[in-house]
Amino acid sequence: MKDDSLIQALPDWVAFVRRDGVVQRQLGGRGLRLAAQAEVEGRSLSELWSPEIGASLQQLIQRTLKDRSTGEMQFSFGGLRYHSRIQAQGRERVLCVIRELESDPESERREGVRGAGRGAMERRAFVDRFKQQVADASLRETQLAILMIHVDGLDAVGRMFDFALVDQVHTALLSRLPAPQDGGSGGQWSVGRLGDSVLAAVVERFGDRERLREIATLFHESLSKPVTLGSATFTLTPSLGIAVLGEDASRARSLLENAQSAMLEARRNERHGVSFYSDTLRIRSLARLDVERELREAIADDQLALRYHGRYELATGKLVAVQSYLTWQHPLRGELRAAEFLPVADSTGLALTLSRWALKRMRQELTMLRTAGGPGMKFSFGALRQHFAANVLCEDVRSWIDSGEIAAGELELRIPEKVLSNLGAPGATLRALSQQGVSVVIDEFGRGVTSLPKLARLPVAALQLDRALVLSSPSDAVAYKAVRAAVAIASALDLQAIASGVDDAAQRDILLAMGCNQGLGDCFGASPLQFPQFEHGSTEKLRSAWPSRSI
Repeated sequence: MKDDSLIQALPDWVAFVRRDGVVQRQLGGRGLRLAAQAEVEGRSLSELWSPEIGASLQQLIQRTLKDRSTGEMQFSFGGLRYHSRIQAQGRERVLCVIRELESDPESERREGVRGAGRGAMERRAFVDRFKQQVADASLRETQLAILMIHVDGLDAVGRMFDFALVDQVHTALLSRLPAPQDGGSGGQWSVGRLGDSVLAAVVERFGDRERLREIATLFHESLSKPVTLGSATFTLTPSLGIAVLGEDASRARSLLENAQSAMLEARRNERHGVSFYSDTLRIRSLARLDVERELREAIADDQLALRYHGRYELATGKLVAVQSYLTWQHPLRGELRAAEFLPVADSTGLALTLSRWALKRMRQELTMLRTAGGPGMKFSFGALRQHFAANVLCEDVRSWIDSGEIAAGELELRIPEKVLSNLGAPGATLRALSQQGVSVVIDEFGRGVTSLPKLARLPVAALQLDRALVLSSPSDAVAYKAVRAAVAIASALDLQAIASGVDDAAQRDILLAMGCNQGLGDCFGASPLQFPQFEHGSTEKLRSAWPSRSI
């Protein structure tokens, strides 16, 4: 967030602070009783607060920089309570946000309101009231349903400013929700917050299922509109799950769980955004919980492995790169492809851990990989979206390069085109990687829809064509035209064109004629590459290359 007018509107103290606890730059905040900007910058936290508080904050800063995690603490000063949140910004400084808490936290919890907007209760108050509403509805045999709403995009806002900005966005969202009487006859509802990204609405006396869907659609349309604060605009994507008392569950807890399952289904089905709970979802939810548990165990027990595929010059057959692909050596189901378990990792927060694990494993196996080719060969890693979004990929790559184990020019990072399209501002991360000397390849090109002007401005080295397009191109006229167009785009932007799925000589010759010079596939022999001296899926624990977030 670089918008000064927005930062100044925050009811917090926001500053960049160095590792030694000295304020580098005060960004804004109007709620705290601190000195003006000129009197704060260059001073230590111990001077601004007290020696004891300054020492605690500095300790938290150092731990945050070491673990690359977000640190939080509360403290008292001048008869008031404060909450501090610290997030690493590079290697030597942090973003520090300090908020003045209410003078009577117990009163706040009793009321269950934290400035979240009209009629919105916090989690504890909402759940308590919801239990009572379920009991009353069951006793009186009246209608009740719960809408659980995930607002995609709020979590990204929360990672930077947490309570300050998220509260303001929530206030804007909730103020625009339709009042019960706005929707015509049928339906009364109350709204609560279950988390920074999750809202819930209890709907009573809604009539029939179709009216309930209309109410959910009203919520979806209201929450889909962009939110503007100052000169900054946030575009958010709501996903609603619905569970009905009596039909889907008879107890409050089960109803909440079922609404959550329906909400997750709505998130997967982006075109609709609203999903009712069903028995099919119940079975799918239980299966997903099993896979999540097994995946956590797999990461801890080293059941995962990397498979390496060679990339070759189409004209000569020379090996020019090895590309890593994540697999799961499941003890009962055998080898699972990444496509079979990455959706679970994505929805459960394991994707970042998984991507960092894979980079560590590739680092560990680098000596083995060097035996596959000669000088100038690239080592290509496919980072997951969360690795880019969490702002730790550059640090992880720099750590590897600084160790001297690999030269920056040898390392290549692949990012799928669809992921690139969904990242808010990928240019900064890609430029930082490029400045380190690392090559960036847009993978699965042709599957997403990337703006060509945007692509032309990004510091990328190559476009790797989507495998499905390449495989279909000999027999499908549309796929053939798409491949030819993609190769032409790469040529126009002075980028290398790489083809996945080059399975025979005829396909190779067609691609060469188009101007594509590199590819991977069965045309070049054994795939994946075989390394007899190394057993994939070993249970030997990884060496600690850098601190990982807890699983």
